Amino acid sequence: MKQLLITLILSISIGSYSQQSYDLQMPKFTTNKKYKPRYGITVSPALGLGMMLGGTVFVVAGAVTGPVTQETETGQIVPKPFYQQGAKALAIVSGGVLICTGIIITLGAN
Repeated sequence: MKQLLITLILSISIGSYSQQSYDLQMPKFTTNKKYKPRYGITVSPALGLGMMLGGTVFVVAGAVTGPVTQETETGQIVPKPFYQQGAKALAIVSGGVLICTGIIITLGAN
């Protein structure tokens, strides 16, 4: 009975405590800067270089991964076609897309 009363009192006090609102007086972050983007977004050449570096890392990671193999009906182990290699193919393709996008952003950020 004592444990039930203690649990009831604690749950009521915690419930009433959690419903209080506190104003933490956080500063409002506003800015007066005016941006005039050319096509709706402002980019810097560093973004393009970062994308090219990330794409290169993806391509290298996919290239150093061993081939995904499968066993044929005759018992031979042969590598799967590129489009069926899963993560390896995905890393190489997405890395290539990142490199191309990085080149376009770097050239267009002038």
